[in-house]
Amino acid sequence: MKHFHRYCFLLLMLAICGCAGPDADLLYFPPPAERDVTAPKPSTGAAGKACTITYSSQLCVAIKGKNIEVGTKENDRVCAEVPPFPLHISEGTNVTLLGSEFPDIDFPAQGKLKIPITINGKGAGSGETNIAKGNIDPSGNVTLPNFSLFILVQGTPLAEVSNITLTTGTTEVLPDLPAQVGSAPDSSGAMRLVSGLVLGSLSSPAADELLKGASLTANFSGTINPTLDACGGGALG
Repeated sequence: MKHFHRYCFLLLMLAICGCAGPDADLLYFPPPAERDVTAPKPSTGAAGKACTITYSSQLCVAIKGKNIEVGTKENDRVCAEVPPFPLHISEGTNVTLLGSEFPDIDFPAQGKLKIPITINGKGAGSGETNIAKGNIDPSGNVTLPNFSLFILVQGTPLAEVSNITLTTGTTEVLPDLPAQVGSAPDSSGAMRLVSGLVLGSLSSPAADELLKGASLTANFSGTINPTLDACGGGALG
């Protein structure tokens, strides 16, 4: 079974990063449409708010290291639509993301990718212990630390990316990738959550062979509903 997992992972990474040569097909999703240059008014923020908001977004990922480079150029962006997931706001200062509620993000088989990929917050389990408890300030700036994302093939977890911090702020500059810039929710609900980290061990020798030490960035661009202006002031709703 370990050999099967290793084979699946190497097939997966060859398909994504085009390591098979210059004619290899890339797993490509079109980038999000350009946003209107006329920015909506800022949100009135989260001060005193308590509610559950739903975030609908598109995820774009870039990875660059000694043995891999994918999603770093405009013509090979790796993006996928993310089903809506909840963010729980309480006391106007706390925000929580639950792995059990984070959706499956499906990348279908296509081209040289012979098997579908799923990224989620629970692996093959319940995700109940994968909880990011963070902060939201009066202006709506969000920081969600210590979250994990799992890569699965045919329902089998192949790698876990842990210690992820999602933020509406700016990430650190990484050894091989630039800083990413997020944005707090505006009055229309538009919000960008970003993350950047250097990959450590991924609990898989096959994954570590390609990815350990590589720089990874993730950008969620989308909209929250309700907006912070409409978020209630009582119990979670």
